[in-house]
Parts: sequence; C-alpha cells; structure tokens
Amino acid sequence: MEIKNKLAFYHNKAKQYIKKGKLKEARDYLDMGIVVATMNGKSFLDDEPCDNDLMVEGHTVAKWKMRFWVMIENNNLDQLSYE
Repeated sequence: MEIKNKLAFYHNKAKQYIKKGKLKEARDYLDMGIVVATMNGKSFLDDEPCDNDLMVEGHTVAKWKMRFWVMIENNNLDQLSYE
C-alpha cells in the first residue's frame, strides 16, 4: 500500500492509538515518523546531514520532527520499554 502523505498518516495513526490507550503502537508510529522525516528520501548509507528546512507535505522537516517529539513527550511515551 502506497501512502501519499506518510508523515500525516503516521501522526494521525499515533493520535488514534493514544485515544485507544495503545501507547506502544502510538510510540512506534511516532518513531517511524521521525525516521521518515529525517531521511528525506535518502539512503541509510548516505553521509549527508538532514535538511531541516526542506518542505515535506506542506511543513519543514524540523516542524515535523518537533510535532512527533512533542507528542512522544506529552504522552510520556519516551518512558515505555521496547520489549
């Protein structure tokens, strides 16, 4: 399945899982969003730094990363274990 707006998709799925109380799933979607935003379509082997000013889905990469991090911190998802 190809998702047109991946970052918005990950953000919305995380919100849905938080409302349902499925916090580990929400954290996983937020983590994926951070990775996708940071990669900007690059390879994991690419040594170039992330371009935080790049516009993706109508917002800068920096803004997307901040949205994901704020949701993680506001819901204490950074305290969950990865087991």
